[in-house]
Amino acid sequence: MLHNESNHTATRYKAFACWLMLIFCAVSTASAWDFDVDRIPNGEVFSCDTCHRSGSNQLNAFGSAYGNAGDTWTVNLANADSDADGYSNGVELLDPEGSWQIGQADPGHPQDVTNPGNSSSHPADQTPTSTPTQTPAATSTPTPNPTSTPDACTSTGVTIRMPGTLFHPGDRFFCSIVVCNRESTPLDGYPLVVILDVFGQYFFAPSFDSTFDFYSQIFPVGSSTTDVLPEFTWPQGAGTAAGVIWYAALTDQSVTSLVGQMDSWTFGWTE
Repeated sequence: MLHNESNHTATRYKAFACWLMLIFCAVSTASAWDFDVDRIPNGEVFSCDTCHRSGSNQLNAFGSAYGNAGDTWTVNLANADSDADGYSNGVELLDPEGSWQIGQADPGHPQDVTNPGNSSSHPADQTPTSTPTQTPAATSTPTPNPTSTPDACTSTGVTIRMPGTLFHPGDRFFCSIVVCNRESTPLDGYPLVVILDVFGQYFFAPSFDSTFDFYSQIFPVGSSTTDVLPEFTWPQGAGTAAGVIWYAALTDQSVTSLVGQMDSWTFGWTE
């Protein structure tokens, strides 16, 4: 009886893996995943162009920074100047302190919003991001504060990024890998191995086949993000399960030992 129940569960998990692969194929052939306009302040003003270069599927500088921040509006993201126009993302989106949270009303007036991913879009009055001194020079142009973001990449390795551990119909679902390279040069020829463990059955990204596969790319110094599953909405009818696990690691060029810290993420879903 227990053996039959175990086989039934394994079959269900295998079916989910096949379904997940179909979702991956469908999403990956789409033009791009939609930008979450309700997850940043005044996101609806420029809509998709907030994160994407106008007329293309390519992320702009703010879109990349937003992804590296976990698709979350943070104080560091607000303080950063992604498009290097001299004005922080928070100033451009009218939340200079980064205090806005999802569900709150958008701050300020839409006509005052500028695009943090487009250097040609910035506050017209040239208001600096810093408090001016008491006696500024009469002929000088106000200079904004530096808006660099502290580097969260402290040791070489990988971090799995997902929006949660238990998913319900209608929830956001995605999986990406943040690679931290603290070496002095880019990592070239170091495989990124990402495995989906579905009840003991192993599927290797990016092909999601049971045959060994890996991501082969150059990882620059600092942080970079590899999208494993682009974002989609968790569907109805997936049933209930738990204990599905992602594993991710960098290896040496011969794939015989790990490079830096690996990561794992256990998740499940329910109706």
